[in-house]
Amino acid sequence: MLYVSGHRRAADQLVARLESLGLGGLVLDVAPEPTWRTSVTHRLLSAMAGEAEPAEGDDVVRTRDALLGARARLAGYIEALHLVREPWHVSAYDALQALARIVAERPAPDTRVRLAPEVVVAVGPQRANVAADLREAAELGAFTARAAATPWYGADLTTWQEAHDALLRVERVRAHTLPQLRAQVATVAEVTGLTPATTLRQWGDQLTMLGGMRGTLDVFQPMIFERTAQDMVEATASKQWRTEHGVEMGWFARRRLRRQARDMMRPGVRVPDLHGALVEVQAQRAVWQAHAPGGGWPRLPEGLASIEDTHEAVRIDVEELEPVLATTRQGGGLLDVPLDELAARLHDLAEDSESLEHLPARTAVLRRLTALGLSDLLEDLMARRVEGDLVGAELDLAWWSSVFEQILAQDQALAGQDGAGLDALARRFRDLDRAHVDALAVPVRAAVREHLASAMRDHRDEAEALFTELLAGRLVSLREAAEQHPAVLPRLRPVLVATPTLVPHLLPPTRTVDLVVLDAIEHTPVEIVLAALARGRQVVAVGDARAASATTVGDLAELLPAVPLLADGSRRDPFVTSFLARHGYEGVLRPAPLPRPEELVQLDLVDGTGMPDQESGAVESTQAEVDRVVEAAIEHALTRPDESLAIVTVTPLHADRVRDALAVEVRQNPALSAFFSGTRPEPVVVADVSGVAGLVRDTILFSVGFGRTPHRRVLHRFGILNTAGSEAMLLDTVGAARRRLHVVSCFTASDLDPERLRGAGARLLAEVLELAERRSGAADQVTLGNGVDVGGSPDRLVLDLAERLWRAGLVVETDYGIGDGDRVPLVVGHPDLPGELLVAVLTDDAAYVAERSVRVRDRQVAERLERLGWTVAQVWSAAAFLDPATEAERIRRVVQEVRDARLPELGGVAQTGGGDKIVVVPVLDDDADHGDPTL
Repeated sequence: MLYVSGHRRAADQLVARLESLGLGGLVLDVAPEPTWRTSVTHRLLSAMAGEAEPAEGDDVVRTRDALLGARARLAGYIEALHLVREPWHVSAYDALQALARIVAERPAPDTRVRLAPEVVVAVGPQRANVAADLREAAELGAFTARAAATPWYGADLTTWQEAHDALLRVERVRAHTLPQLRAQVATVAEVTGLTPATTLRQWGDQLTMLGGMRGTLDVFQPMIFERTAQDMVEATASKQWRTEHGVEMGWFARRRLRRQARDMMRPGVRVPDLHGALVEVQAQRAVWQAHAPGGGWPRLPEGLASIEDTHEAVRIDVEELEPVLATTRQGGGLLDVPLDELAARLHDLAEDSESLEHLPARTAVLRRLTALGLSDLLEDLMARRVEGDLVGAELDLAWWSSVFEQILAQDQALAGQDGAGLDALARRFRDLDRAHVDALAVPVRAAVREHLASAMRDHRDEAEALFTELLAGRLVSLREAAEQHPAVLPRLRPVLVATPTLVPHLLPPTRTVDLVVLDAIEHTPVEIVLAALARGRQVVAVGDARAASATTVGDLAELLPAVPLLADGSRRDPFVTSFLARHGYEGVLRPAPLPRPEELVQLDLVDGTGMPDQESGAVESTQAEVDRVVEAAIEHALTRPDESLAIVTVTPLHADRVRDALAVEVRQNPALSAFFSGTRPEPVVVADVSGVAGLVRDTILFSVGFGRTPHRRVLHRFGILNTAGSEAMLLDTVGAARRRLHVVSCFTASDLDPERLRGAGARLLAEVLELAERRSGAADQVTLGNGVDVGGSPDRLVLDLAERLWRAGLVVETDYGIGDGDRVPLVVGHPDLPGELLVAVLTDDAAYVAERSVRVRDRQVAERLERLGWTVAQVWSAAAFLDPATEAERIRRVVQEVRDARLPELGGVAQTGGGDKIVVVPVLDDDADHGDPTL
């Protein structure tokens, strides 16, 4: 593989990264140094003499197997949680969110009713309509105390006509027929000696008896009722009847009793069936004895036919009212209700006729709801007298609770998960994944070593010749060595690192490289990289056309398939990231919220004046600006020695003046030598905008380098910024700031006339100055709101946790972030650390599930936030719903631990120092040409 970078610093970063991964032995770094032959010879010899790499150990295999298992379990849980289930067409996560939203309402629904599976399926698609029916029923008084107090409540009336007919019958019976009937009952009892009937059914039995006696007395004399007629019934019966009834009676006894029965008949009356007539007499006598405890012969009242008509009229109306009133609180059975109670009930019904206004509609809607299987829910709402504005939430609670329980019954694996178990599983996955990634270098080294050993075995003579040449120090040209030893040399150090100008001196002019990687070539012309392209069978270009002043990246982008690489989290001011996103990096860079308010952007306005240059016509590199840049660099070295620094200017002249002045200060002050030493992992560099490709530092100190005239005028001559592609260089400069952006200028954006800014780079400079002025000294990244944001479509489980933590006295913010940037579901701070947030709480929400990579969502997202300074806690939806108090307490403890660790830091003094001797190295020109044409 051939790695070619447009700037040496990118190659240094790659080599350092491979060394940190334990893969430095793969690299043949041909640095532009006079001693390149010695270093290359040493590296090649060490590769030939190296020992075989051990194969993967059992621990690596076990780690990989355990990782696959943990990943499968974690992914399986998330898939099960968010899987849309049939026949409900919702997921368990949907149910959790809905239930959390419902129970968070105030007042909250409280039904314990659970719906049967078939009811859930039937109600689901029409839940909105069912809720509307419930609200209509509530508005019609179905669930309120006033409705339950009316005697009409529950009456089976579904139309206005039915209600009208029922009321007419109630009025008729109450006001007319029932009073008449009660008077007749009293009269008959007085005349006949019968016990006064207390119910309509008893009165009907008495009238039936009296009606039958009327016919009997037309045939028999009253004395027939004086004694029992049972013996005469048996005597007049047939032989078969007597046999069936077990009656034994002699002929003489039967004869006597038959004669006695005929003697009791009225003269001139003939009865075809004497036995049947006597049976009827016996039955009537039993009824008479039951209703006339005083005994005696029956007496018939006058006007019996009229009395029977009155009874019939009452009976018909009452029987018509029976099914109507059977469903009311007092129920039916009107024929058996005492007459006094019946009269009172009819009176109450008649007096409450106003309740019939809404009764039919209420009954109709309740009948529809009952038909759907919601009778238990209706009874619960009635028992608790739920108001109309709450019945919809009650239905939602019953439906979603039933769905959730049925999903858990369907998926036992989901039902068995708990917050502690999931948290332990996630931690195990993260630990195993880190261990797996850390161990990847072992199989790579083993494979490379085996590949080399195979080549040396198969081409023994070539390997011996190369070894002899290297050992004797006869390596003159790497290109010639590659041509003479093509099978062995490329496998000694399979990753060749070189600048583009060195490629023709290192490799034959044929496609001898399997893969060519071009990096940091945004400002490198196409003709410079052609030599590398011609030698590769495959090409990968890592570049950004948006920050490219040359056409190389854009030309390759038109030929090669593109794979977007999202930038990792940066601790720069989120508004700077938003600025970059607006200028072409949307979808690649996203502003990330930071936990601590810091002044990450600074604008130093200096009073720099001078005379215009005769050649450029610009007031370039004033002494005041040079001095301020040097002062700012020294301030950075003293106050933030752990943060790397790069100084970028617009013009090479200003960069040279800053570099020279800074070198003088470093030589005069040995205490600064450690920070400005070239041996640092990210040494201080001074470059102009044309040399920022691949540059990344914690702080970018951008010095504009143009001053005012003695008359305070700003000349709109900005050198390279007025040329094509200069805006890409300036954008690359701003994007090089990993953390801080410090701008030094002799003028502000308001001093520039937009009409006179001819180049795109000059116009972008005005925007950079405006951004720096607006954000200079501003510590806030995100404006804190009132804590719990209930607007939009919030995660209700997160809101519930936020409310619990807020009630515990902590500082909380939900959906924390800037604009369209990265957002954290919940962040928590402590009042002892005002203005600062400590813990970022992640959850398995929709954004979490949208990320298909388990490694990204369960490890890298959290690690990215941790690099930004957050302490990250994970909350799982199921745990947050089933045991929110425990989850809130767990987060509170994490916040307390961070608070306890931070307070000593705030009160202490940073300790620095070391015993190693520091060698003073002057600041070097980062853009000097170190090429060696003899390579």
